[in-house]
Amino acid sequence: MWDKKPRIETFFNDFFKVPLNPFTRVAFKHWLVGAVSRIYEAGAPMDLLLIIKGKQGIGKSLFFKKLATPDFSKSGDHLYSDTKIDFNKAKDSYEQLEGIWIYEWKELAGMNMSDQESIKAFVDKTEDKFRRSYGRRNVEIKRRVAFGGSTNEIMRLYEIEQVIDDSW
Repeated sequence: MWDKKPRIETFFNDFFKVPLNPFTRVAFKHWLVGAVSRIYEAGAPMDLLLIIKGKQGIGKSLFFKKLATPDFSKSGDHLYSDTKIDFNKAKDSYEQLEGIWIYEWKELAGMNMSDQESIKAFVDKTEDKFRRSYGRRNVEIKRRVAFGGSTNEIMRLYEIEQVIDDSW
């Protein structure tokens, strides 16, 4: 029986020992609600990239993998991927995301500013329009994927996006 304790707001503190503050209480909740909404409504707005920073071996990647386990999927498929995306080959990138719920960018600290701009533009999209390999016509696929990232190092992001909607 549920004990009515708001565990989602303290999840990062419980699992990763992240300090509790207004940002950490809401950031994961906002990301998870967006990720789950994409399961039920393809193309739902989801312009967040959840970044987990910490020492090697604390379970950053394991968290994303476990969240998207085959047990969670009705079909038993893996819903997780961390295969590198090449932004110069958009069609291949879009095909890689089909059938994926959680995509993890590993080791974000090594990115340069142009990579960050590309990721920002890529994450913001709600649908992908492209011609599949060997396809004759363009297809338009509404996204079901939620993006996460992991790093062992402090990142120097040149811009901090508004993470929490005005409605929160």
